Amino acid sequence: MRPFISFSILLLLPFFIGFSSKNAVDFSSGGNEYCNARFDFCLQYPTAIFTHQINSDNADGVSLFSDDGMINAKVYGAYNIVGTSMEDFYQEMVTELSTKNKKIVVLKNDVNKTNYEATVQGDKTIVYYHAMQQDNNVVVTLTVSVPKGMEEMLHSLQKDLVLHTHS
Repeated sequence: MRPFISFSILLLLPFFIGFSSKNAVDFSSGGNEYCNARFDFCLQYPTAIFTHQINSDNADGVSLFSDDGMINAKVYGAYNIVGTSMEDFYQEMVTELSTKNKKIVVLKNDVNKTNYEATVQGDKTIVYYHAMQQDNNVVVTLTVSVPKGMEEMLHSLQKDLVLHTHS
């Protein structure tokens, strides 16, 4: 029992001591910027909504959270060494979601040669996906999740979150 309690304390410790980022840069407009040198991208985000940040252990991206944890965004990069098309990435995403949640509904999608965007509704959340293929065989993916009923917030975040190449 004692090892379980110790593990639980370690697991929950970040929620009590807060989050920080070495990569965040403060903007006078009330936003921060996360930059990822490994996959050559940056994400500008509003700090009024995303108050907590966790960098991934393997340096592929970052997770951002609101104070209540109900709104989150994730951005990460991955190498596309086998040359998977954006259509295939999109289909894989839909298949994976359908396996986890039988009640998903794709509300919008736009797939082309270099990126895909999709908005998907599940039982309790609405998630926006945007994946883009960079010239260096890197795919950068942004996901934004809000509770059902907060569609306007999702539309606002799609404008407020700015994803761009770092260089």
